[in-house]
Amino acid sequence: RRDWPGSEWGVYRVTGTMKGDWGKAVEMVKSIVADSEMTKMMGDVTMKVLEEESDGDVVYTVHKTPWPMSNRESIVHRSLAFTDDRTFVYAMHSVPGAKQVNKDNVFTEVFIDGLILQKLDEDKIAIWSIGGMDLGNIPEMLVNAFISDSALVLGKFQRRLIA
Repeated sequence: RRDWPGSEWGVYRVTGTMKGDWGKAVEMVKSIVADSEMTKMMGDVTMKVLEEESDGDVVYTVHKTPWPMSNRESIVHRSLAFTDDRTFVYAMHSVPGAKQVNKDNVFTEVFIDGLILQKLDEDKIAIWSIGGMDLGNIPEMLVNAFISDSALVLGKFQRRLIA
């Protein structure tokens, strides 16, 4: 984890390399959008699609947090794209001008969040979980939990990929 220089933003990156089928890995990431089981793999989070767009969708997310903290919510634009024949990106970022939906939650800006898959060879894939968020309203303990959860997601992803 690193602070973003000159701001309240913090960024993190969790990386891994795994063996598995490239096509299956891409389909698994695509299913995060539609499959509640893949979404649950990302932690105690709920997602509701608010609007479909040509390059993705707009989603309301709520991350449940342990007591006594308030849940965190955000409204993000999600996109899925191949940048070339060996790299696939699932990315989310806050919708400009989005406002808090539930007064009991804390509204959080998301600079970037997502996964990047890169095909290294026929059965070897590099995966990055990346994130950047407004740390001004997120306790350090929760930031560290998000980062730890990202590492666990990569492990769960690997298990599903080889199953």
